[in-house]
Amino acid sequence: MNRQKRVRSRSAAFTLVELLVVITIIGMLMALLLPAVQAAREAGRKAVCMNNEKNLSLAMLNFESSRKFFPGYVNQQKITTTANYHPVSWVVMLFPYLDRKDLYDAWAETPDPWGNPGICFKSLKILTCPSDPPSSAAAGTTWLAYVCNRGVNGMDYPAMGVCMNQSGFVAGDYGGVALSPTRVSQDYISSHDGTTTTLLLAESVLINPTPGLMFPRNVSANNEPKWTSHLPDGVTLTGLGHMEVDVGFEWGTFDASAPKVNDKLLSFHSGGVHVSFCDGHQQFIQTDIDVRTYVHLMTPYDRGCPPDPVGASGYCNLPYAIPLPDVLDEANY
Repeated sequence: MNRQKRVRSRSAAFTLVELLVVITIIGMLMALLLPAVQAAREAGRKAVCMNNEKNLSLAMLNFESSRKFFPGYVNQQKITTTANYHPVSWVVMLFPYLDRKDLYDAWAETPDPWGNPGICFKSLKILTCPSDPPSSAAAGTTWLAYVCNRGVNGMDYPAMGVCMNQSGFVAGDYGGVALSPTRVSQDYISSHDGTTTTLLLAESVLINPTPGLMFPRNVSANNEPKWTSHLPDGVTLTGLGHMEVDVGFEWGTFDASAPKVNDKLLSFHSGGVHVSFCDGHQQFIQTDIDVRTYVHLMTPYDRGCPPDPVGASGYCNLPYAIPLPDVLDEANY
């Protein structure tokens, strides 16, 4: 009887070979399932990212409908307690259209928002891509994952971009309007290249800077993407250039001799970036898009460059002498 029990006990136990087989099978199942789980998570992050851009583009369109022009990469915001203005990014101008009128009023009522970050610096989920989280989780982190179409570097001309300089600020002159703001409207774009084929917003990561990159991201706290970017008092025009890169994407900022799409548009999503067009629709475009098609999408009017704009000799008619087709082929993007 005892012998029968011992035999039964031995037959119920796992052998070493059986255990190794089970472990191997479990390992194989995990190897098969983990990529699927990661893909599902990334699909969710991409959906959130695209939804963020959708809401931002709708806010842009509502702003344009109210003001009859798109916000600039830098704008004037009237300070209610003084006679001066803030030079603020397009993000601040959209707060009333993002259901954050409280934050817009806080900026308008604070003479120096950058000196009072506890009042005016707030983290906003709509400005953050889940695949590109802020480097800090601290309150008041003003991370910015999305940038507006600044156009051709060094030019504020309607044919070349959408979000132009609306501030009039030069050399730290906060009180007066030294420049005539360049304003781009839906009507202007519709009557030329069309809103469905003109870029408005896009993702921008700009890590691993290439040689010649002016303002590489994440090099220091001052170069992290922030919607609170501004022109410090007393700066020269280089301050404008810094803000252009912080909150906008340009054509020809980094390497004029060999411009590349991923100098400006880059994300942590595999293969491409989410972009929004001036009619409000979103699309996922490849970062290896043909550069000629990319310039065509950035410019509201490819054939409308002035003969010789001041300080921009060589930009006309085609940025950096890249030949563009007269009619855009949508199959190219």
